Amino acid sequence: MSIEETVARDQIRALMAEYNQAGDAGDAERVVRTFAPEAELETISGTISGLAAIRSFFDERARVRREDARLDRSARHFLSTQLITVDGDSADGSTYFLFVRTGRIEHVGTYLDHFVRLEGRWLIRRRSVVMNWLDEGTL
Repeated sequence: MSIEETVARDQIRALMAEYNQAGDAGDAERVVRTFAPEAELETISGTISGLAAIRSFFDERARVRREDARLDRSARHFLSTQLITVDGDSADGSTYFLFVRTGRIEHVGTYLDHFVRLEGRWLIRRRSVVMNWLDEGTL
């Protein structure tokens, strides 16, 4: 593995941490900055295309969380086993995650990502959020 690939993987890991920390904080603007302009986000709710639609999706999630006392609790995403394959200015990744709220695991899944490097910065071009396990009634 070359030093360039090692650096790219480290930058992609930092990008993924930024995405999760911003999402956990309810900061839609920070989340959007992790995506490429032509981004797509596939969730259990469907596919969301473009930065404006992704921002609206995360704004709505933050609003619901603020208004529902049950949801407005400490929530964290934890990343674990990860594979990243770099090919020049693009990369593909598979990362396990688990979501914990108030000390309780609510769901477990896998991020399937395609990343691009634009102007020296890695961004998410396409993210598929695959739910591997859900605690009923938590989404």
